[in-house]
Amino acid sequence: GMPGEIGHFPRGAPGTSTGSPVSFGANWGDVYAGAGLEAPIRYSGASDGTLAVGMGFLNAMDVVGIDVSLTALSTVRSGITNRMGLNVKVHKIFAENWGVAVGVSSIYLNNQPTDGNASVYGVVSKVFGLENSWVSGFKALTLSLGAGNEGFRLEKDIRNNNQTIGVFGSAALKMTDQFAVIVDWPGQDLDVGVSIVPFRDFPLIITPAIVDLTGSAGTYNYGTKNTRPRFSLGVGTYFRF
Repeated sequence: GMPGEIGHFPRGAPGTSTGSPVSFGANWGDVYAGAGLEAPIRYSGASDGTLAVGMGFLNAMDVVGIDVSLTALSTVRSGITNRMGLNVKVHKIFAENWGVAVGVSSIYLNNQPTDGNASVYGVVSKVFGLENSWVSGFKALTLSLGAGNEGFRLEKDIRNNNQTIGVFGSAALKMTDQFAVIVDWPGQDLDVGVSIVPFRDFPLIITPAIVDLTGSAGTYNYGTKNTRPRFSLGVGTYFRF
């Protein structure tokens, strides 16, 4: 998936995760695009990237929103259309800033890798407004917790083909309207990053992160180890028509 998911779609809001799903997404009229880079990718000294475009259908405030995106993987190394994946998320917003979503990610449209089965997940998110609280120096805290199969499993279960369910979650502290700090467990390892909106009136979202901090992933590659932390960068933008 894209390293850095566009969360609420207000103009110029920082992101709320570095890679794991959140329950907020695109509604009808929302169109977005993003790019991601990892340096290096897991098990390799090489860098690699992804590109994604998506849009929303229906509306999460009314019935449900449907967020549909197309992701091009391995864009830097092997060509933009070599591996294409489809992602679909059905999301709903409730009162008190609660959200729930179910989705399917990485439905490969061509050249499916041997370990590239689509992942089904569910996620719940809650936004806590902090502006009138005892930590009123901050804007908001967004917490997400979910579970899914396939790519959300622990790496040892993926390598050993154990059909388990993986747990993922993220916490994003929005410190200003243009800056958030994010801690993310996408299911296999810990990521820490920030999300920056450099221009107040233009919806450009930049999310650099350090991933695989705990070394939980990267240790089961047939006896070899690559547990050092890695760098990822997500850049996204969107508009409403």
